[in-house]
Formats: sequence, C-alpha cells, structure tokens
Amino acid sequence: LVAYRTAYLKAHYPPEFMAAAMTNEMDNTDKLSKVLEEARSMGLEVLPPSINRSQSRFTVEQGEDGEYRVRFGLAAIKNAGEKAIDALIDAREEHGPFDSIFDLTKNVDLGTVNKRTLEALAQAGALDDLEGHRAQLMEIMDKAVRYGQKVQHDRMAGQNSLFGNGDAGTEAMQPGLPDVETWAKAQRLKEEHEVLGFYVSGHPLDEYRAEADAFATAHFGKPDQLEQVIEQAAGGDGRNRGPVRTFCGIITDVDRNTTRSGKPIAFATIEDFTGQGEMVIFSSILDRVQPYLEVDNVVLAKGNVEVRGGTVKVLAKDITPMWKVREQMVSEVILTVDLDQVMPDELQTFRQLCERTEGNCTLYFDVDAPELRGQERLRSRAYVVEPTAEFMRGAQRIFGPDNIALKGN
Repeated sequence: LVAYRTAYLKAHYPPEFMAAAMTNEMDNTDKLSKVLEEARSMGLEVLPPSINRSQSRFTVEQGEDGEYRVRFGLAAIKNAGEKAIDALIDAREEHGPFDSIFDLTKNVDLGTVNKRTLEALAQAGALDDLEGHRAQLMEIMDKAVRYGQKVQHDRMAGQNSLFGNGDAGTEAMQPGLPDVETWAKAQRLKEEHEVLGFYVSGHPLDEYRAEADAFATAHFGKPDQLEQVIEQAAGGDGRNRGPVRTFCGIITDVDRNTTRSGKPIAFATIEDFTGQGEMVIFSSILDRVQPYLEVDNVVLAKGNVEVRGGTVKVLAKDITPMWKVREQMVSEVILTVDLDQVMPDELQTFRQLCERTEGNCTLYFDVDAPELRGQERLRSRAYVVEPTAEFMRGAQRIFGPDNIALKGN
C-alpha cells in the first residue's frame, strides 16, 4: 500500500510541481513544512540549501543516478532577503563557485549581503560547501567580513598594484579558521530550525521514529483529519473537544503561568514530523509532569484534542519522556533484515550490542532471503533486549532507521 501510494504521488506530482509548491509557500513556514513532509513521504529527496548550487527559489536537480531531487531555495532562509540572495547568485555567476568563506566575502557585495545574512546561511547549512564546519564559520564570521571589506577597499583604491596584480597581497593576510569543536547534531538541528522554521538535514525525532510509529495516534500537521474525528466524536452536538489522542514530539517552547483562580498552568509548543501544535497542562497533572516540560525534550503527549483556526491543541492528560516510553511501554522489537545486505561483521557487532543491552523485550527478525518464499518472522531464542538509546542507535546504524519497529504492551 505504501509503495502504491508513493508511485501514485510521484506520477501525479512530479518534482517540478513540488518545487513550485514549495516556492509558493516560502513565506509560510507551517505550509512549507507540510509540503516538505509530503515530498519526503512520496520518496522525493529534498536537498539542503547550498551557496554553490541553490537558486533563490526551490529548483529541481538530476543526479548522476538519473533521479530527480528538489534543491532548497536560499530565499526561504530567514534573515536572507531576496536582494541579498540575488547579490550572492550574481557574484557566484561572475566569479564561479566559492571555495571558502573568505572567497565569498571578498567577491560578494557586502553592502547588500551583511554579516547577519552570512550567519543565517551558515546556520541553515548553506555554507557547508565551503572549507570548514559550521561552528568554525560562525566563529570566524566577523574576521571574514572585515577581510572581505579590506580586499574590496584595496581593489577600489588601486592599492593592489603594489603587490603585482589582483589582491594577492591582501590574500596573504587571510585569517585561518579557528580550532573549535563541531556542533553536536542537536545544536546543528536547533540552529537550522531557528533560521528555517523546520529541520532539513535531519529531525530531532529521527532517533525516535520507531516510538512515534508505535505509539502516536495523531499528527499535528493534519488538522483536517482531526477535525473530522472531533465531529464524529461530538455526535453533531457542536462541541469541538475531541477524543483522547497521543502525539510524539519535541518541546520547542514552555510558558508557565497561573490561572485567574491562582492555580498553576503551563503552555507548551510541541512539534512532530508533520508540524507543530500547542499543549495545555493544567494543575491536576502539572506537578507530576513538571520535570519533563523542558525545551528540546522529546515526549509522548496524551490528551483531548481541539482544533481552532487550523491549530491543533492538546489538553494534556499525561506526558511521558522517551526514556520512560522505552523502559515501560515497549514489549517487542522487530528488525527487518535483508541477508544479502547485512555483512557478517555487522551481525557480530549486533550480537555484542544485544549482550550489552539485555532486557525484557522480545526480539524478532523479519527476514528476506533467496531461499525463503517470502518474508518470514523469526523470534530470537538467544536474546531479549532493552531498547535503550545505545541499542536503538546501534540497530539503526546496522539495519537502517526504517527497518526497526516497536510494539507496546
């Protein structure tokens, strides 16, 4: 069914159509994130923004494998206005692809492309083509802009003739990249989210996709479906509070307050793969769930649902952190294994992983092999496991994130 849906969408919504749809929603983060998620669901890869490959708008690229992909448009990055992006593209067309941040700043119009724009591009990953990593680029940005200003000033003043020709004299004074640690994945994604409004190179929930598939019963990016559920539950009496649903998401904002009666209350913004919604946490459960209400925490949120103006609101009945979900709610781990794809050394690594993470969950393998008539499910007699962070990450590396499934009690 999934394969049929993917084929249907690809046939009826070609890459050019999806790129145009993304461009049309560039000014609306919520709508753009939904189009991006739909593109991913139909198997269309969305490439990250690139200073050397992206245009102002979303475009279509064909890879060496013949597959078409959509390239992220630079104008969709916050703090990077259209005039600045046009100036960047003009400089790229005149001077060729940029190879370093200094090559960029000495050739682009710094009166139009300022430090704030360059930092937004670095945060979004658009400067990943250049020498160095994002933390280095952000750290050196001040010096890189001053360097570019001096090179351009010297060009205009004709001072470069003292060094022969071009700007070789000034280039000799080019700063070196600082020795700083790369950003951890969590910070990299957080910085992307700040300037894009969503995640492109990954998602904080990627690590918990199996839990989301197993336990989430609704999604924030599908308010129309939830409205239908609410209407059916209301029985036509006009109420807009729906039945209890469960969402898996990352908390991006928390606001603690008090009601008119003086009782504590909290409001949180929570985001899943499809979009974001709001959570209301009343005093009846607030004390119990308070430790889990922190920005960047990934939780399972259960509660009654309301939809107003296209925004999904959850009146929380319970909030469970992911470590607790794995510890208390998972009873089975199912791995899909293609024996032609998994190497013997990888299987040995997996055996060692199972030995280190022994627990109470039954381990199954959905096996594909030439000698079998079809996929067969085999129960492991040697291991029962605990789906800890170590186990899940290790299994994802060996078998792939899409080949791990969990079942609850």
